[in-house]
Amino acid sequence: MNRILKNFSYTFFSNIVSTLISLLVTLTIPRMIGVESYGYFQLYMLYITFLGIFHLGWVDGMYLKLGGKSYDSLDSKLFSGQFKIFMLTEFIISLFSCVLFVVICESTDKMLVLLAASVCMLLYNSNIFIQFILLATNQIKQYASIIILDRLLYLVFVLLFLLFKGNSYKGLLIADLLSRMISLLYAILKNKRLLVSDSYKLSTNFTEIKENILIGYKVTFGGIAGIFITGIIRFMMEGKWGIVFFGKISLALTLSNLMMVFVNAVSMVVFPILKKVQTEDLSFYYRKMRDILMISVFTLMIFYYPVKYVLSIWLPIYSESLHYMSLMFPIIIFNSKTAMLINTYLKVTRKESIILISNLFSLLISIIIGYVSIFIISSPNLAVLSIVASLAIRSILAEKQLCDHLNINITKDTILEISVTVFFMVINWYIKSAISILLYGVVLVIYFVLKRKDIKSTFVFVSKKSK
Repeated sequence: MNRILKNFSYTFFSNIVSTLISLLVTLTIPRMIGVESYGYFQLYMLYITFLGIFHLGWVDGMYLKLGGKSYDSLDSKLFSGQFKIFMLTEFIISLFSCVLFVVICESTDKMLVLLAASVCMLLYNSNIFIQFILLATNQIKQYASIIILDRLLYLVFVLLFLLFKGNSYKGLLIADLLSRMISLLYAILKNKRLLVSDSYKLSTNFTEIKENILIGYKVTFGGIAGIFITGIIRFMMEGKWGIVFFGKISLALTLSNLMMVFVNAVSMVVFPILKKVQTEDLSFYYRKMRDILMISVFTLMIFYYPVKYVLSIWLPIYSESLHYMSLMFPIIIFNSKTAMLINTYLKVTRKESIILISNLFSLLISIIIGYVSIFIISSPNLAVLSIVASLAIRSILAEKQLCDHLNINITKDTILEISVTVFFMVINWYIKSAISILLYGVVLVIYFVLKRKDIKSTFVFVSKKSK
């Protein structure tokens, strides 16, 4: 238990640092650069979320295979060869992408954004390769140090950019690339025994690579499909209403997703722990973890009110973003459950195909309702709601299949959670005064009363485990 708490503390600290830096950058950049320039910066941030597709499941397969193993037992010959082949592959794809975008792009700004994203591909995926090894083998302290270094460097470079009165997105792209490059070099140096061995067999490595890809491609393509659920609607918005509107919606989405930085990291810590849990105990742990997560998320939703108030004063030009945030803030409810619990459990139980199927189905729904709301009805409100609806469908569909496998019935919980979510959205969309806080407080109290038995049993469980 002490090891788990220590790993959690490393993850918690690194992601608190990462979240605070993201919050600081999110609050500072829109105020310092133009709305259009901020839109191009957000377009870059959207592009880099899709970079994981270019390892084709290689890294995810490796992560699934290594889960629960000891770092010291890893064969340097095997991983050194893989890492070199991996970096060479990413370099070739990156170089080809750069040439392609120079040839086909008509807009200079979009070309620069795509070129930066192509360079980022090599840095991002190579760093993920190392980080996933560390996470799978429970080297959480070192993983946390890489994350903290990367984000601190990013903050320093962004502040330097703003200090010299930079008012273009280009400096922000350079800041991101520099921080990723330095943190990658640091990660390689910290793991040079494993990654820079001169002795390795190509035939053995290619066999291992093939096996990793076959294991991990469902997770990778399922994850990319999951990102496309929101990404495709954002691309449609940019195409229909332009880069300025895209930037404003992206700010609301970024603010709504800030907590996901922490949630995603915790899910990485949970995976190797659950790999060691007896199969018959997984259902019990799922129930408890689910209660802890949902109670925490619904309570944290209260922070919507002070956040919106402060931002309305700090970023008055983005009032439209804050208007839509009342609809988009509940995204954390569905995304946190999917990332921390559902996908983690599906990976542990080797049901990766469920991730792929549920994400592909939800992506199809997203494309249909996004296209109708944007290009046929031309309603920004419905477009934003379609993002939330698509993510809710993904979460509900995947959890239903997982719980059938675990022999758990969570229908009542799901209905209750959807009800609270809808109340939150309706209250804050139509009521702009402080009364909305009181009304959500009442809804939250009702939720706690209805869940009082589960809360009590979960509290007893946590108390016993912490001793």
